[in-house]
Amino acid sequence: MPALGAYETLRVLVTVKAYPSLSSRYGEAICVAGVRLDTPEPEWVRLFPVRFRDLPREQQFSKYEVITVRACRHSTDTRRETWRPDLDSIERHEFLSAGGTWPKRRAVVEPLIGPTMCELHRGRKGGADGPSLGLVRPARMRGIPTRAEDEWTVGQAALAGQGNLLTVKTDLEKPLHAFSYSYCCEEPGCKGHTQKIVDWELGQAYRSWERSPGELVASIQEKWLDFMFDPKRDTTFFVGDQHTRPGQFLVLGTFYPEREQPETQLTMDVLA
Repeated sequence: MPALGAYETLRVLVTVKAYPSLSSRYGEAICVAGVRLDTPEPEWVRLFPVRFRDLPREQQFSKYEVITVRACRHSTDTRRETWRPDLDSIERHEFLSAGGTWPKRRAVVEPLIGPTMCELHRGRKGGADGPSLGLVRPARMRGIPTRAEDEWTVGQAALAGQGNLLTVKTDLEKPLHAFSYSYCCEEPGCKGHTQKIVDWELGQAYRSWERSPGELVASIQEKWLDFMFDPKRDTTFFVGDQHTRPGQFLVLGTFYPEREQPETQLTMDVLA
């Protein structure tokens, strides 16, 4: 493992961009996760902090785009996958298009389907040094619980309006509902997991879809459950745990290509 402060150039397929968070230390920043392509075998990587909306337009990358970036090991985040990026060094390269069964994306991502969610949780419980990122396949979906969220605090609201002299951006809006996935993983005897979804794609849909509050929640649930878990799709979750709460995993994004061939359908047991 490189020493703290030693920079390397990473080549990364971006698979996850979390919805921006606000803090006094980092201001507005996002967590980016993906797959390293410059290592002997593909491996997970987390880039944080990324002040994405402050980046020049030509550096604002998409999910499933390959980027190169100089980065060093994080001084305070000791999770094995976490690197602190030099944002000025970001260069964008090829974009892996989808196309039905997502063959180009599958070739990179699917070899990393590994531990069950239960195994990942055990590996990080109590701060143990297990993987903090993973791609897990649900065996049974139980629903998409939704709860109301509070507005930004006064301090957060002030940060949400901060920009810089080089970029123009709108104030960051906070979705007033939080959505989670409730499911059982493939481990025999799994008692179930309920994990908040923090994908920027969901937050952006919530912010931009023009619907009444009730219709908006129903539309989000329809896309993130009914559409993404249509029987013709082979759906898995990108998951990652929290720096300050080891073992408490979030759903960072959803990988939902069409199936390459018919398989046993995922059991749907939607909660009332």
